[in-house]
Amino acid sequence: MPTIGEKIREIRLQRGLTQSQLGEGLVSPSMISQIEADRTRPSYPLLTAIANRLGMPVEYFLDDLDDKFTLQAHIRLGEYFVRRHQPARALEALQASPEPASPGLLRHEYLLHLAQAHGAVGDVRQATACLEELREHALRTQDARLLFHVRKQTGRLEYDTGNEDGAMHEWTKALQLGEELAGQDPPAPVALKGELAELCLWLYPLHVRRGEWDAAMRILQRGAELAQEFSRLHDVADALVQEAQAVLEHDAVRAKEAVERAIHLLQGLHLAELHMTLRTHLGLHQHDPAPDAWTHAARATVAASPGPFLDAELLRIDRLIQSGSVDDALRRLDRCESILQDYAQEPEAYPRWVETYRAHIQAARARAEYRAGTVNLALTRLLTVADELEQQDAPRESAAILGLALAWYAERGQHEAVEQVYQHIERLLNATNRPAQFSHP
Repeated sequence: MPTIGEKIREIRLQRGLTQSQLGEGLVSPSMISQIEADRTRPSYPLLTAIANRLGMPVEYFLDDLDDKFTLQAHIRLGEYFVRRHQPARALEALQASPEPASPGLLRHEYLLHLAQAHGAVGDVRQATACLEELREHALRTQDARLLFHVRKQTGRLEYDTGNEDGAMHEWTKALQLGEELAGQDPPAPVALKGELAELCLWLYPLHVRRGEWDAAMRILQRGAELAQEFSRLHDVADALVQEAQAVLEHDAVRAKEAVERAIHLLQGLHLAELHMTLRTHLGLHQHDPAPDAWTHAARATVAASPGPFLDAELLRIDRLIQSGSVDDALRRLDRCESILQDYAQEPEAYPRWVETYRAHIQAARARAEYRAGTVNLALTRLLTVADELEQQDAPRESAAILGLALAWYAERGQHEAVEQVYQHIERLLNATNRPAQFSHP
């Protein structure tokens, strides 16, 4: 059955109209091109206007509308659960609907979110299969936007499976491609700026670990430039409205979507503010200790999960340990543990994610203890973390932790312990085809 885009193109050609003529006063020619190629979906008002201009009833283009809306709902649910770090629920939502068969935006979105969910639960084979199909289509059709998303997600998969070189390659290519896209149709979409800033955040520690300090600072500064509009949710909403105003005359659909996202942000922020204010007043009347309103506001309006904060703190803690500021490092680790414990009590917390960060924090604490001279305590903690990771079916991460323990035993001349740990590492590495690389993103 022809898609909506195919039907629009067929009737447009029959009427002898160019894409510019069809979109005049409605959207840009490039938007008509994307609609006809099924790379984007027209809203119902836009589709009605296009149908009127083509002299066709809108119902002609909507034979399969109900099925498409159902599929779109499942795809959006999958995206939501991926963003909430609930990949099992994302898979459930995506697999509950028929897989979109024909190439086009719906199938691309479906496969991309499916790859994200499979990767997050450790199903590398399925995630790779989804991304390979998308990459082949993007290269064949020269779809730069799709290739950008494929490279970004492939880099994430490479990183999560221990291949930092592969992640560096994919993320660097994605950043270059994204910068090109941002310059093609100014102003750059707010969402694209956010994705580019995230890539900078991911690339920064990779450059640091390679000792490429100049490159690390350049990438960090670029990320800060891209994200300068995002310091508060109000600022994000304002940036979306500014984007809408800039494109309103030539791309009404993009403008409408940007304003709607801004309104949704402000609606969510208002609801969180209501909760905070009412709980504060209620606590006063019940003579409860006054809640920390600003801390609650920060959690409610900034962080969907504490991951980005913990990533930044762990990098800072590494630097503190290396410089000998152990007490400061331990204080920051206490704070990290408190934040993670707080998050772990939330019903939507993803256990595997929590345990991964707990292992990162404990390994950092062991390094601080070793630097402070409490060697036996540090080794005991490190071996405990390695054992827990092995029990969680994470042999690569466990082997990396044991590698640090092996180095410490060697420094102390404990050759028998070195040999035992070395043999244990070999057994663990036989369980994975990837090199061990325990690090935080």
